Amino acid sequence: MKDTIARRARGFRSWLLRETKSEIRCFQELEWLTRRFALPLPATNVSVQPLTLAWIVNDIRLNDRRCIVELGSGCSTQMIAQALKACFPDAAERPRFISVEENAAWIDIVRRHLTADGSADAVEFVHAPRPELAAGRRGWYAEAPIRNALGQDRVDCLLVDAPYAYGRANAGARYPALDFFFDRMAERYALFIDDAQRPAERKLLRDWAARAGLRATTMSAYLGVITKGQHYVAKPQ
Repeated sequence: MKDTIARRARGFRSWLLRETKSEIRCFQELEWLTRRFALPLPATNVSVQPLTLAWIVNDIRLNDRRCIVELGSGCSTQMIAQALKACFPDAAERPRFISVEENAAWIDIVRRHLTADGSADAVEFVHAPRPELAAGRRGWYAEAPIRNALGQDRVDCLLVDAPYAYGRANAGARYPALDFFFDRMAERYALFIDDAQRPAERKLLRDWAARAGLRATTMSAYLGVITKGQHYVAKPQ
């Protein structure tokens, strides 16, 4: 019994060391963007991790994504907008980047940071409130603002990092992304699901892959990824 526990402890330490090194490397790889920030947005315990950001930025650059959508504005918005501004200085050639957020006041904060960076014109904010339900729960985003923003465009890079889904009352709050976005995706795409260590997000990842007939990949303790179509490998170290 003691040998088994010791072996598992060594395995966990080895895994944790690999994860820590990976996050540090990805943070370093993103320095070409972070050094351009006038003032970085505060990173909190709900912010996406450096590995996720590095993978998305790599994917956009390597696989010529043309319509990027994120659910939940924040550090990812600042990073992606700066990457698009740096890689596509001509606005006419720049991919679309749509950031969906339920909190109008938070949009104002993020926009102020991007304005200071000079990258505010690289993102389209969509305010999509969520209706209040019983027992402190909220529904899925108001869909009309998102539909109007997308128009006929097909999404080829989607980050699901919202809405707020912490606690039992909010579990499954992100699952409607499957029905809303599945038929709005391009022929080639990358889907990133943050917080995939939780059962509801795992179910979203698993059910999306099953519906698409694709294989889902989990990376680290929290990220789920699905890619469709021919693409260059964008996974960071």
